[in-house]
Amino acid sequence: MFFDPHWQIIANDFPFLLLKKVSGEGKTIQYDSITCDAETLSSDHKHLLTNDNQMPEIDSATWNNEKSHSGKHSLKLTKDKPFGITFQPANLQTGDILCVTVWRHSDSSNIGALILSNGKDFYLPSSSGINKDSAGWDKLVLYCGVPVDHDGLKIYVWNNGNTPIWFDDLEIKKYKTPATAAVSQ
Repeated sequence: MFFDPHWQIIANDFPFLLLKKVSGEGKTIQYDSITCDAETLSSDHKHLLTNDNQMPEIDSATWNNEKSHSGKHSLKLTKDKPFGITFQPANLQTGDILCVTVWRHSDSSNIGALILSNGKDFYLPSSSGINKDSAGWDKLVLYCGVPVDHDGLKIYVWNNGNTPIWFDDLEIKKYKTPATAAVSQ
């Protein structure tokens, strides 16, 4: 266990630790959490519903009940339908810290990626899974600071191979740094 009176653990998502230098004020870092378990489609069948009723875009043909990490559904991405769960987080500010996770089921650890991109000069992929379970699901994790140019920042999953893969249980945690928390209050 990490212990140093000058540092506080504000996020612990193995194998990553996010630390904050402790000031005399003892302020706590706040975060918002959005989850999408692929269980509920919108009435137009073009969106999934999140825990806070946001609606990430999907191709309804990818909504699938063959495999799931939790619940009964996931997204099955193929060579012909390679993209899924396109999500554009709201209320981002430069300096916020994002921790994005999603569970992936694939026959190969080289296929399937979690992506953050603004479509211009910011592109951050994660394809190395951790915490593989007995059912064959592993977790993809991305940490990043929200860039200055975050207009159009999107989170999505991608099948970059030729064999089918499944994604489930997307979670986005947005940590407010002391500077961004003061601006948003």
